[in-house]
Amino acid sequence: MSKIKVAVTDTVFPDWKPAEEALSALDVELIRAKSPEQDAILAVASDADAVFVTYAQITADVIAGLNNCKVIGRFGIGTDNIAIDAATDAGIIVTYAPVYCLDEVSDHAMALLLSLARKIPFSTSMVSGGRWEMPAVVPIRRFKGRTLGLIGIGNIARGSDYPHPEGSWPRTAQALKETFKGIPPEELAPMLGENAAAWYGFDPEKLAPVVARVGPRKADFE
Repeated sequence: MSKIKVAVTDTVFPDWKPAEEALSALDVELIRAKSPEQDAILAVASDADAVFVTYAQITADVIAGLNNCKVIGRFGIGTDNIAIDAATDAGIIVTYAPVYCLDEVSDHAMALLLSLARKIPFSTSMVSGGRWEMPAVVPIRRFKGRTLGLIGIGNIARGSDYPHPEGSWPRTAQALKETFKGIPPEELAPMLGENAAAWYGFDPEKLAPVVARVGPRKADFE
C-alpha cells in the first residue's frame, strides 16, 4: 500500500512534530508547498490525499485542482480561508482545530481588557506624543467593587476547550439551523441561552437589546 500523501500549503510553526505525532499511526508523507500561492499549492497537492492549511487561500479554483483529496485540515479554529461550498460540492471534508490557542487568546483578551480599563493605550499615546497631564486621563476607575468581564458563552469568553461546531464561522447560522431543526421553541430557548444565563448569572433583560440586534432569534430556526 502506498503512503498517504498530505500536502502542507503553509505553516507558521517551526516544525511539524505535532502533526507528525498525530499521524504517527498512519503511513504518511508530508510535503510542503514552496509558497502559499495557487500554482505552488497545486504542484504538491493535485494528487494528495489530504491538505493541511494555515493561512493560505484554498479557493474554489484550488479545490478544482485537487484530484484525489478527501479532507482539508485547518491548523486553527476558523475556516474563512477555505471555500467550504466548493469543498462540499467536491465531496471533500473540511476539518479544523476547535481548541487551538483558546487559553492564549483568552489570556490576551483579558490582558487587553485590563489595559483598556486602566486606559494604558490612551496614556501611552499621550506620553509618546509629548503630553504628560493627568486631567486628560481621569477618571481611571479602580476595579474593587466593579464587575469587569466578557459577555458571552463562547469558548474564548469562558476559556473553555469544549468545541461547538455551530459556532464555526462562516457557517454559524446554517449550522445552528441544522443542529436545532425540529426542536420545539419551549425546548430551544433553554438550549440557546436560558440555561447559560442561569448558570453564569447573566441578566436576560439587560442582554435582550443585544439579542434583538445580533440574534439568534426563534424565527432564525423556522
